[in-house]
Amino acid sequence: MQNIFNLLVLGLFFLSLSSCVKEPEYPLEPVIEYLSSSRLSVLEGDSFTLTVKFTDGDGNLGFVDGSTASCGNNNCEYASDTSCFKDPFFSCFLIDQRDSCFASLAVPDVEPNGSIKAVSGELDLAAPPTFCKCGCAFDTLQYQIILRDRSGNYSNVVLSEPVIIDCI
Repeated sequence: MQNIFNLLVLGLFFLSLSSCVKEPEYPLEPVIEYLSSSRLSVLEGDSFTLTVKFTDGDGNLGFVDGSTASCGNNNCEYASDTSCFKDPFFSCFLIDQRDSCFASLAVPDVEPNGSIKAVSGELDLAAPPTFCKCGCAFDTLQYQIILRDRSGNYSNVVLSEPVIIDCI
């Protein structure tokens, strides 16, 4: 009988302890940190993956359900046409540091767990196929990475590692 009572008290203790889990306090806008690139040297035409760590306080990262793309995936009107940055389908932007052309990516919907809205994790971002722009044997590509949540909040900007492109 004493063993059952001890198990019951121990179970209630762990139950009360688990109900005291505090919601993480993240800002409402996404915050990202660059982690890695799957490759640091590629042949022209190859693709690679960039990995970022993210947090989002209101847990609304990813494209808007039912939305379709209203602009192309690759654009070079970064300074004059920002419509792709407002397109609800795209929520990630890779801006080429060589000329400001950018790739728009759709990040899958990241759902919060249970009643806690804040989300965190890692995202693998598929960079578009590489190409050379300098007319040299080798070119160097580096991306600025930006996320946007469904509320239109933009993340901080992070830089990827430089990737060497073999242009031959």
